[in-house]
Formats: sequence, structure tokens, C-alpha cells
Amino acid sequence: MDRFSILFTIIIILSFSIRLYPTFLTGLPLSTDSWPLILNTENLLRYTPINLEENVFDGYNNYWPASQVFGAISSIVLNARVLDVERILFPAIASLTPVILYIIVKKNIGNRATAIISSLLLALGGYQAIFTSGVTKETFTLLVFFTLLYLVFIAGNTVTRSILLSIIGMAIVMSHHLQYFLLLIIFSYILVLRLLLRRVDDDNLTRLIVALVTLLILGATYYSLYALRGVRYSLTLSDMLSLISFQAFSLLISYYLLAGSKANRPPISLFMVLATSYICLFANQLIPVMPGSPKIPVNLLIQILILLMLGFFIIIGFHTSRQQAGIANIYFVFGWLSATLSLEAYSMFGAQPSMSLTLFYRLANHILPPASILASIGLVRVMNFFKRKYLGVLSLAIILLPISLTMVYQHYSSIILQENHLGYQWNYNTAEYEFASWLSRKVIDDLKVCGDMKVKYLLEGYFKIKVDEGGGFKILNGGKPAEESLIATYKIMEKNGYVLGPYGVELKQGWIKNISNRANKIFSNTFTEAYSIS
Repeated sequence: MDRFSILFTIIIILSFSIRLYPTFLTGLPLSTDSWPLILNTENLLRYTPINLEENVFDGYNNYWPASQVFGAISSIVLNARVLDVERILFPAIASLTPVILYIIVKKNIGNRATAIISSLLLALGGYQAIFTSGVTKETFTLLVFFTLLYLVFIAGNTVTRSILLSIIGMAIVMSHHLQYFLLLIIFSYILVLRLLLRRVDDDNLTRLIVALVTLLILGATYYSLYALRGVRYSLTLSDMLSLISFQAFSLLISYYLLAGSKANRPPISLFMVLATSYICLFANQLIPVMPGSPKIPVNLLIQILILLMLGFFIIIGFHTSRQQAGIANIYFVFGWLSATLSLEAYSMFGAQPSMSLTLFYRLANHILPPASILASIGLVRVMNFFKRKYLGVLSLAIILLPISLTMVYQHYSSIILQENHLGYQWNYNTAEYEFASWLSRKVIDDLKVCGDMKVKYLLEGYFKIKVDEGGGFKILNGGKPAEESLIATYKIMEKNGYVLGPYGVELKQGWIKNISNRANKIFSNTFTEAYSIS
């Protein structure tokens, strides 16, 4: 086994370790979104054969049932509880994405060092690794997403590839709406870019058109017949025009960088994009740059600044590719990154206020894969700058060390330290599950239950107990309930506040003493407390 194979093996072990240790620590699934998925899967097994639109399902996830069908089949094959199967298999599947990325980079760029570095960055992941540690439709679909990209841009023109394209395309359509929509945007973006770049000589054009048409036909059929009834968001004409405008503007910049600018000149436009990221980051400390965006604490700000260092190496990687290989080998990756970034910009400045922050958080997970490819090209260029090999390797290690440690620390700070803004609320422990189980046996039909979104997803998504998150926020801030209510709190709420969205919101000072004086404590364990108040 050569050193590249050893490094690659270590990277895969890291990918599995980082994504699986949260569930091994608690014995429970990571992610608030996990609970309705698990209940749907249990009900699918309990009542099969059954119409997927029956009210035993949650009325949302059942419209994209691929992950739940997979969980049900896996539970039967492994003879294990659905909860245990999904909490382990979903992040395990996502842990394999660095393998597909390695193959894509190795085939597309032709450099093993570049493939190794990009796989390492994706394996460590940072926020992306936190997100893909959970039981979500996105986690399940991510490997399928990468496989489809491989089939379109890397695999040869064979009958087997065409059959797999149709099967995996259907799997994407039935797995998750956002990733399906994102693939349509990426493929459309790269197709327009490829048509504009007439001098590009490759054989991807036909495959790209076939893949896009296949996805459109599959999606149109599936959504018109079934899934459209589960869509909770609607895009107005204004939203569509705004989205198209962001994509068109991004396409113009991409076309200029790939065809209009001179290859021997540094891409100034990319420096401007990177500078805009810094401006938005620091401006947000003074005034929210999008609805609901929080002021970022200093420790997280430092982490983001370290990770933004990758932006400089993305620019070096792009410039190096233009000089050495032309645009044929880079337009696919650059189009992938640019399409995703333009959607992220839309989420910040063009989306409906109610969708903006959630869309931003979700799309952030898809930036790292293409960004890691370009950054790895830049890092290899820096390494090769030195005539003495050991100096190049040393420089690479010096650069990668703070970036890698920051990514690992983000996972640690969210899961272990339970710090705000990185999805700490996804982490459930046995004390919380014990409380929810107790409440499901004790709750009285006419008793109103209040709690934040962390509590709501567990109680409502798995135990079918309705929860009023707005009422809980009002009560804990000193408000009087309109009727007798049960309010659930937990220990981390003292530090991070009340979860009403992607992060905890600070409660009024002295809220613990206030609720203790006003209400009767009816449940307490090491982590969770419940009060009765009227």
C-alpha cells in the first residue's frame, strides 16, 4: 500500500469517526429533523401496505419517501430498531462522500495530491460535517447527489451509465426537494456556461443535456402526480425573477473569468467576491445583512475568518487551472461552485424573509465540496512552488493545520461544548428522551404543552404531542399564559437561550428564578424540567 492509499484510508476513517461519534455518545439520532423521519419509517413498517398520504404520517416527509423506505428495508434486513438503523446508517452513508469526491477530482484534474486534499477538507467538513451527522433527507441524499455528478461529468458513455442515471435521478427526485432543485440549477448553470464557452472541447455536453432533460421529466411527473401536495413553500413571480437575476449576474462573471479575462492575469473579480464575503461578515456585526441573522460571537468569528482563508487558495487554484490546463478541466467545478454561491447570495438578499436564514443555513452545506476542489488545486500549486519537496510539504501542513483544526473544533463545539449558532440543538441526550417518553404517558388532552423548537421536534415529531413554541417564549419572558400550560425547559437553555430558529435566542435575565416562583415543578431529571403554570 503506497502513501496515498494510506492517507486516503485515514481520511475515510476520519470521515466516519467525525459523523458517527455524536450518535454513539448518546445512543440517539442527531438532528431535530430526525424524529418525524423515524416515526414515519416506523409507521411504514407498522401499517404496510398503506397509502403514503394517510394521516399516520407527518404530512411532509412522506412526500419524499426514499429515505424512509430505505430505513424500513434496512430495519427488516438487519433485524434492528428503526431508530438505531437510521441514526447509524444515514451518517455512515454521508461519510462515503469523500470517496466519490476523490474519484471525481482524480478523473477530472488528474492529480492524486489534489484529490487527497479535497477529500480531507470534505471529510473534516466543519459545519457540513455537523449537518451530515444527522438523520435527515439531505444526509441520506448527499451520496446520491455526488454519484449523479460523477455519472454526468466523469463516467463514460455506456448503457450501464444511462440506466444508472435514470435510477439515481429518480432517487434524487424522491429523496429531497432542495437537493433536486439545486441539481437542476447546477446543471442548467453549467450547460449555459458550456454553450457560451464554444471553444471548450469535451464530450460532456450531450450527457449534461440528457441528464438535465431526464431530471426535468422525472421531476415534472413525480411532482405533478404526488409530491407537489407536500411542498410548503411557494415562489412568486417576483421570487423567480430575483432568482434568475442572481443566476444571470453570476453567469456573466463566470463567463468573463473563464473566457473574457486573460489567463496570465490574476482574477480580480474573484478577489472582489472574497472581499464582499468579508464585508458582509463584519457588516453583520453592526446590522443584520439578512432577516434574522445573529451577531456572531468572537470565537465563531475567528473560526469563520480562518476558514475564509480557503478563498485565497480557491483563487490561486482557479488561476493555476486557467494557466496550465485551460478551461476544459475547470468549467464544471467552477460552474458547480458559482451556481451554489449565487443561490446562497439569493438566500441572503433576494429570498422571502421567512425563508432567508433557513435557506442560507441549508445551502451552506453544499459550498464546501466544489470549494474544496479549487482550494486543493491552489494548495498543491503553493506546495509545488518550492524546489525542495520537504519545504513544499511543510508549507502545506502549516496552511492546512489551522483550517483542519478549526473544522474539527466546530464539530466539537457544537456536539460536546453545545455552543450556539452551529446547530447545538440537534444534539439530544437520554434525559430529554426520558422526559418526552414520560410526558407521552402523562399528558392530558386539554393541557397545553409549551417549549422551544428543540422540544417541539421531539415531542411533536415523534411522540405526537402538540407544542406551542411561541407560547413558551412568552411564558419564560414573564408573560401570563391564556390557559393552564406545561412549559418544558432544559439545562443548555440557561446558556444559549430559547430556540426559535437555527440558533438560540436570549431570554430575559432571571427567567429561571421567575418561572420557579410562578409555576409548579412537575418533572425534573439531570437535564430537563417541566412546570405547570396557569
